[in-house]
Amino acid sequence: MGRRVAEKKHGILENISSSFKGISINFRSPLLILLMALIIIIAISSGVYLLPKSFSIKNHPQANQAAQEKINEQQIIEAFNKGDYKTVIAKLEKYLVENKASASKANNKLREILASSYLMVGDSQKAMSQYQDMLKADPNNPETLYRIGVLLQLLGQQNEAIGYLSRATEAAPDVILFHVELARANAKAKNYNNSIEQWKAVLNLLPPADKSRASILAEMANIYILQRDLVQAQGIIATGLALDPDNEALKALKSKISRQNGATPLQGE
Repeated sequence: MGRRVAEKKHGILENISSSFKGISINFRSPLLILLMALIIIIAISSGVYLLPKSFSIKNHPQANQAAQEKINEQQIIEAFNKGDYKTVIAKLEKYLVENKASASKANNKLREILASSYLMVGDSQKAMSQYQDMLKADPNNPETLYRIGVLLQLLGQQNEAIGYLSRATEAAPDVILFHVELARANAKAKNYNNSIEQWKAVLNLLPPADKSRASILAEMANIYILQRDLVQAQGIIATGLALDPDNEALKALKSKISRQNGATPLQGE
């Protein structure tokens, strides 16, 4: 009987020590994704884990250690949410060094918090180092690939960014946010045809009547204008305005083409 109780307690402790897994936002919702485009800092939250009242952790070293780790991690998350990034950085740097934490999935949540904290204090290089360690532990994680790609863009490494963002879209082809960022990265690099292909992928993922399509069409029309293909641009603008007549981006592009054509009306007028 005593042995069964001990085994049960040990099982509870194992559940506690494994309860802190990385929490990632669901990128699969198109509406949520469009609202969150270009955001690379993930809001971090944590659940509350309680032991049964009948279970005592006194005189159990392993239980005390697990409980202490849980409390420390909760404190770190609370400090991050309060904007106390320097405290978070100091604690996590110390923790990772003292525990000789290697690149592993078990440490990825902490590294994600640390990377986000580095970004918030303006240390992009250290943030990149943490993201790379996260990727070593989980090479095909699309969210990590995406974050690295966006950060590389901010660091001016456009071609490298495109590589990581391409991998993100391959790992998670149904995530609109990844296609949006890859399309914009290709446009900045003047890879216009590749950019248009990514915008088409976004359109394929959006419902036919979704007004967000008008904004995507505006992005495509702008690229055709950059390519001096005004006929294609005019057709796309007309399609977008039929879906959303009040879209400011499309109306601005329409006026731009009219000026270039000497006030020649767009097709469909």
